[in-house]
Amino acid sequence: MFKRLLYILFAISLAGCTIPGLSPAPSSTPAAVAASNPLIVIAPPGSTATATPFLPVGPTATYLPTDFPTLTPTLTPTPTITPTPTPTATPVNPWGSYAGPTVWPDITIPAPMGILPQPEGQINLLLLGSDKRPYEGGYRTDTILLVTINSDLGTVNITSFPRDLYVYIPGWTVQRINTAMVHGGFNLLAETMEYNFGVRPTHYAIITHESFKQVVDSLGGIDVQVGRTLSDQREGYEYYTVYAGSNYFDGETALWYVRSRYSSSDFDRNRRQQEVIKGIAMRFLRFDIITKAP
Repeated sequence: MFKRLLYILFAISLAGCTIPGLSPAPSSTPAAVAASNPLIVIAPPGSTATATPFLPVGPTATYLPTDFPTLTPTLTPTPTITPTPTPTATPVNPWGSYAGPTVWPDITIPAPMGILPQPEGQINLLLLGSDKRPYEGGYRTDTILLVTINSDLGTVNITSFPRDLYVYIPGWTVQRINTAMVHGGFNLLAETMEYNFGVRPTHYAIITHESFKQVVDSLGGIDVQVGRTLSDQREGYEYYTVYAGSNYFDGETALWYVRSRYSSSDFDRNRRQQEVIKGIAMRFLRFDIITKAP
């Protein structure tokens, strides 16, 4: 831009000068011209034009602002996200036609087992051992034995249920099976057995600690085939031991044997209870004992 400006100024300067070959021919001699017009100088023929010196024009200053206003950024509002409503699942009723819980349990209620098929004429009864004591209201059935009698086959099967087994008790909650009887009587216990195991007992016999000892003593004691040696605490003894094999028990010893729990498990306790029941059954089968049965 600056070079172009110099060219323009140079052209203007040349416009004020006489260019050789373009001047009109003189009408008189140089001397006469000088006499009549002394201010006009005519270059002699063959002279060279000399450029007229000039003062270059400086560049025009450009204004550069030094103070700029501070721009405050405009915040873009965050769009509000409306959550998509989640459909609420309809609660499933797992207990079917049975009574629902009145106390909602902390664990999931299982679905009912459904009635299992069984031979016609089969009898299902419960043998229950209770810890009820005189002048005490509450009790639990810590011994629960399901006795299945099949007269056609001539068989008797015994199934033990651990006292602390958690099951759904219809119309109440999920709780230990040994609390069903005291909560709603035999009907509730029978319904609990049906719901969880598919078998509904129709009869039951319940026995307390004292009555159990009386039954065994009235039979003159029983012989028990002990499956495993047991050593455990016993009232009046530091430790009491019975060894594997055939052992004779009176009522007190038989009760200790079926209730012992400090040195073994509930599964071992269930096995010992069945051993004692078999010992009682064998005594009943003796002809001379039938008349002594209470």
